[in-house]
Amino acid sequence: MTHTSKGLQMSQQDSSVTTKIKCSFDPTHILGCRIMKTTFFSNTILFLLAADSAAAIGSPLPLGLFSSSAQNKQNQCSKQSILDTIGDIFGDIGPGTTVYSGDPMQLQQYCLAFNYDTGDETDMVHRMVQDLFPSCIENNEDNNTCKGIQALLDSFLALKDMGCAPEFRNYLPAWTSWHQNTTTCKSGSFDPETKEFSDPNGCNAFALCDILTAILTLSANQARTGTCGTTAMLTVLSRAGPVRALQLATELLWSGTTQFLETPPCSYIYDMFPGVQPLPNPKATLEEACGKTPSGDCRNFYDGFAGSSPDSPPQFIQNPGIEYMFTQAFATSYFQHVTGKCTPEGNQLIKPDFSNSKEVESYQVQAPAALVYYCKGMTDDKNYSCEMRTPTEAVNPWPSLDRTSAEYWFSGPYFVPTSQGQIEGALGLQIPFDQVTDVNAQRFIEGLFCSIDPTGEMTPNDVINQAAEFSASHSSVSITAKDSPTTPRMTESMLNEACEEANVSEHGVVVFVNSGPLDDGPNPIVPQPCITGSEPYCDGAATNNYPPCNHFAVLLSCDIPNGKYRFWTWAEEIELPKEVVLADETTGLGGSMCSIMTASPANDGYVPPKPTPCDPGVCQVFCDIDNDASSTNHAKKNLRGNVIRLETN
Repeated sequence: MTHTSKGLQMSQQDSSVTTKIKCSFDPTHILGCRIMKTTFFSNTILFLLAADSAAAIGSPLPLGLFSSSAQNKQNQCSKQSILDTIGDIFGDIGPGTTVYSGDPMQLQQYCLAFNYDTGDETDMVHRMVQDLFPSCIENNEDNNTCKGIQALLDSFLALKDMGCAPEFRNYLPAWTSWHQNTTTCKSGSFDPETKEFSDPNGCNAFALCDILTAILTLSANQARTGTCGTTAMLTVLSRAGPVRALQLATELLWSGTTQFLETPPCSYIYDMFPGVQPLPNPKATLEEACGKTPSGDCRNFYDGFAGSSPDSPPQFIQNPGIEYMFTQAFATSYFQHVTGKCTPEGNQLIKPDFSNSKEVESYQVQAPAALVYYCKGMTDDKNYSCEMRTPTEAVNPWPSLDRTSAEYWFSGPYFVPTSQGQIEGALGLQIPFDQVTDVNAQRFIEGLFCSIDPTGEMTPNDVINQAAEFSASHSSVSITAKDSPTTPRMTESMLNEACEEANVSEHGVVVFVNSGPLDDGPNPIVPQPCITGSEPYCDGAATNNYPPCNHFAVLLSCDIPNGKYRFWTWAEEIELPKEVVLADETTGLGGSMCSIMTASPANDGYVPPKPTPCDPGVCQVFCDIDNDASSTNHAKKNLRGNVIRLETN
């Protein structure tokens, strides 16, 4: 059977379309929402040349090379063995280039339309090359991305032959229609009722389809989650180095981590099944789907599917596949890296009625500092540079806080969901400092105050009042200690400098912005201060400041002579004029952008911003006190006169 849908000719498959959802963050929050050449495989992409011959697929490892004993299987399938196998297969293939020129929005549900009983992994890749990447058929030996597709397939076949199974296999079963009676796995390999696999490799063809579409067509989508930062990082790598993204996705799927991720992800994330959650009836009423008092998130979800044909591919709250694997792995790794412990189990999968969406979204908040960590978990930081750049002059309320220290603290180190509320509350004078008990909130406040006043001569109120005086001197907007990091202030010179990185191979740019203009593109309104809260993009918050940055997107390209900038988010490209993006040249404030993160080969001598340290022994507010007076770590007298013990994890 051949079915034509959305302009694509596909064998034994269908296709559909989904919708975009923006990051949904509380606007009162401070921050918003990844070498040796193998000798085992043919260098020629044989599967592109032989349409119907399974024997012509790149030569997998001979089964006789491996013992079938349980011990050997365990050794072969250790995380390191899996990473080594994938590394050997991808070898020294270059970063790759674009091989798809269509609209990624047309592929949002592409992989849900296949009959997964009609072919295996090899058949899937062959079909996709014909449908989506036909340039690889004639250009397979010269194009690194085409070689990367072969390496992806070869890795799957080799690991399967070794007796391994994907660590993230639970993210692969997905309903293929609203009927909830078929999944993206071979029949009999997975039981949706018991959530058990009879064949842990039974959904591998879907995994290949999902990885190839998400990475090579830039169709990753955060769906109804607040994971814009991790999704943007996956996409910027997919665009800057698609082969590296294919390798990273393969590592993550099969080992549960990547070779560069510093701290392991939280182990409970592997147990979740985002693709086979119960679905609402597409013919249901709003009350039947979301209850008598539907939340805004559930209402938006309902509006996206209401009236759909039960036979059509469904919409998901959390997209199954590589995008959600990536966001879960990197987000929980960062949380554990900062806090030393994992996020609460059960707080990472939004329920079908959205009854826990606020709790989950609170654990999906991401600061710019987290994106630098994600970047380093995606690349070799010895050869690549992950740089966070943010203008601070117009929003730094403390004259003694130098530029590099301001850049460091405004990027949000120690910002995780458990610390964010207490940091905001203390800096906004909504809670007293002695009620700040979260260790990372204490570390942030203590470190910031140390950089502002290393000698400890100012009181906490002195520091906050200095910010208030700064705010009073700005007649048009109000910039408080809490608001500074999210106040839009991107200068034209800094953005145009980043533009030089945006369209160069192996270079990528992620930006921290207010989502409103992107949602309104291509003809958005120029942001204005939120005086009443009814102004565009203010979401009802009368802050006397510009609409805050609350979203991460990818900067694709810049038309500097015509003052236009092109971005990627929600699996689509959006162009905005500079008047909407950039700050006022006189005040240095306004627009819709706060900061920029660039990733590129490390060759520019970039030095990450570091905070000004305290004088030895000075304790600002929170003191790490050692009860052993003989210890060299014993804190000296707090010059502020009121010591609050630093909590421990």
